[in-house]
Amino acid sequence: MNGKRILNELISIFLFLNIALLTFNVVKTVDSYRISTTRINNVTYALEQKGIYLKTQIPRNFTPKSQANLSDLIGSNMTAERYNIVSALFGENSGKVIVTKDSNAPKSLIHRYGGEVLTFNKNNIIYTNTNSTSENDKIISLQSSKKTCKDFIKTHRL
Repeated sequence: MNGKRILNELISIFLFLNIALLTFNVVKTVDSYRISTTRINNVTYALEQKGIYLKTQIPRNFTPKSQANLSDLIGSNMTAERYNIVSALFGENSGKVIVTKDSNAPKSLIHRYGGEVLTFNKNNIIYTNTNSTSENDKIISLQSSKKTCKDFIKTHRL
């Protein structure tokens, strides 16, 4: 027996085996970070039910990401952020705002001034104005409502 020939054959067998294992490992890893067509269709359908239409394809391949927690970023300053929102919305009347808690939702705060109500409930902020007149209650077009929203945001900029 030729020892050198056997050694070369063993090296080639192990090299071929390592290449095959690497290929299978890469294929397995890539497939685990691929969104199935069924899932993409389900996401698209759920968005369309809420009136959101995609003009592009959802990426099928992704890489793992660490979990984001927004409470680490704003958790300690939530009171300051809430104060800034109340000040921007009610302006000079922010000192006259009555703050109460909702008995149905223990972690919610309700800021009320006249007919305007600003509710903070966990991650939701709800603004309601009951001072509207019948002239403001008429049905308006989408463009007009967008303009009204933009004007509201401009006047209540944070």
